[in-house]
Amino acid sequence: MKKYVLLLPVTSQPRFIRRIKTLLNSGANVDVASYERDYFNLNKLPAGIGFFSLGRVENKKYIQRVKNFFVSLSGLKKFVRGADCIYSFSIDLLVLSFFVKTPQRYFEVGDLREISNPFLKGSFHYTYGKLLNKVDRIFVTSLGFKKYLAEKHHLNSDKITIIENKLSATDFDFDNRKEFKVVEDTEAFCVGIIGLLRYECVIDFLKAYKSSKATFKVKIFGDGPLRDRVLPFVDDKNIFFNGQFKYPDGLDNIYNQVDLSFVMYDSTDLNVRLALPNKLYESMYFATPLVVSTNTFLAEQVHKYQIGFSWPQNDMVKLVEKLDSDAYLTEHNNYKKSLDTIEKSDAISEY
Repeated sequence: MKKYVLLLPVTSQPRFIRRIKTLLNSGANVDVASYERDYFNLNKLPAGIGFFSLGRVENKKYIQRVKNFFVSLSGLKKFVRGADCIYSFSIDLLVLSFFVKTPQRYFEVGDLREISNPFLKGSFHYTYGKLLNKVDRIFVTSLGFKKYLAEKHHLNSDKITIIENKLSATDFDFDNRKEFKVVEDTEAFCVGIIGLLRYECVIDFLKAYKSSKATFKVKIFGDGPLRDRVLPFVDDKNIFFNGQFKYPDGLDNIYNQVDLSFVMYDSTDLNVRLALPNKLYESMYFATPLVVSTNTFLAEQVHKYQIGFSWPQNDMVKLVEKLDSDAYLTEHNNYKKSLDTIEKSDAISEY
């Protein structure tokens, strides 16, 4: 029986839990070493998983991570003893994995990272490329990620496997998926902001909405670094904050309350331009159109399937005006035809 030790930035991310369950279902033995954080802690690791804490960290406190790195190293070496493979899920944890002995190293790229400092950018890419070439297997969640990494770091594409963020067949029954809900009045229309609150687009949208006379509602489901900046907009009349939720259990209730999923992120970010987030597949399953940022791979997919529209991230005022119009309701209801034709393989993975 193969033994894996997964090095995680946080234990509650649904994608990480999916990977753990997949490995367990294959008959593998799985232990986890992870940082601990103060948000999105409702999702728990499967029972019986061995756990080692890499310490508590705050978002973007990178010096704190370096300190935890050295403090936890000795304990981690003991924890991973006997493991056949160390499977890392962030760049700093990939670096950490090279300080302990293991027959194999896997690395999963859920986010692409860029260094803006011109003095550090070159050395970062050089070091990152060396590490990627040394690992045995690389997993990515988007075709865009695979193409970028293979070209940027001269990787053999055969060692890169794509595991899209599609929904799990064990958790979602495609034959009983939600039907599209036709909306006839803007006052009954609801925009949902769902998931990790970390991109400035959310704040920009809420500012534009608050300054308008729009009659549609906004419901926020999630948590993250922007929580304290989001809460002042909440009035429990037009803007509602519901906090973090348990995945996947809470999704059905959430998507029953919203008509459009707001999935706009900062498209100047390389990661955002190439990523395919789980919101794409959730919208397919729950028959809920999306609005996404222009100039992204996600926008290409939304247009391909005709299940929503893209919008410039620097024009939230006009977006609010559009969503509050009768003309948009007609456009919105026309997405029903496309969402009704979504195939199981488009939204659901086989594991």
